[in-house]
Amino acid sequence: MSKHSISNVRRTTVRAFSLGIVCGGFLTAGTIAAFPAKASPDTTLADIGVQEEPYVCNTLALKPTVSNLVTVLSAVQAAEHLSASDTGVVVTYAILDGCDQFVPILNRFIAIYASGPTA
Repeated sequence: MSKHSISNVRRTTVRAFSLGIVCGGFLTAGTIAAFPAKASPDTTLADIGVQEEPYVCNTLALKPTVSNLVTVLSAVQAAEHLSASDTGVVVTYAILDGCDQFVPILNRFIAIYASGPTA
């Protein structure tokens, strides 16, 4: 694989992560604001987010940077065998539930990677 195609793969993966984070933020906000429901389609991802919360929060506490967030996303994706989008949702749940002081890092990540395709 050439360097150009590796770069495109990474860019695509990071965009999928950022889409998951954006969607996760909206899903979490909607869940918090909604009336109690009997079941949620994202219960599994929320449960995984709670399970991964100590890892996510402790790792970001050691190095609170966007590049470390990318590392966290990759590690959670590998450990939980999730899609990139679902991983973004899980990490968003973990941060919003356990260590919301890292929300600015999520916002920087989104600002960097959620933009449309670059020329």
